[in-house]
Amino acid sequence: SPLQEGIYFHSKLERDSSAYMEQLRLNLVGDLDEIALRKAIAILIQRHDALRTAFVDDKNGRPLQVVLKNRGVDFQQLDISDLSPANQEEVIAAFLAKDYAHKFDLSTDLLIRVTLFKKDSFNCCLILTHYHIIMDGFCSRIIMDELRYAYQCLVDKVDVRLPPAPQYAEY
Repeated sequence: SPLQEGIYFHSKLERDSSAYMEQLRLNLVGDLDEIALRKAIAILIQRHDALRTAFVDDKNGRPLQVVLKNRGVDFQQLDISDLSPANQEEVIAAFLAKDYAHKFDLSTDLLIRVTLFKKDSFNCCLILTHYHIIMDGFCSRIIMDELRYAYQCLVDKVDVRLPPAPQYAEY
């Protein structure tokens, strides 16, 4: 799309810019099944072409969007339950700043990173960092709804039955 071409152009022009980095922080309360969460994220990455996309230049220097057949999950889990609540927030804030500064390589990186902070046995903080070229705010809501649904299905040990995802080529 022209919007993606513009983002790609600016990303190449200003490699140190964080203009297109986005972070979503979710505070999760309850008994979290980390394995089910990781599997639910993997399901969404496999389900949505945009989440498996890389951007490269073709031999003429024109941007080319490549949807990879498979991508792993960039999922990191950190246990900070031994810290006080104030120190936990400091650690999360420092992580957010460092993660935001860690730029994506559009040609090689999975363009979404997921980090889970375990604060105690019933409180976690989930951070989703992604590059705007693959997902905007409207899409984020859809992804979050599907993540919640897939996670609950996995916890309940029932099949994850989502309607077919729109094909990325249709955009």
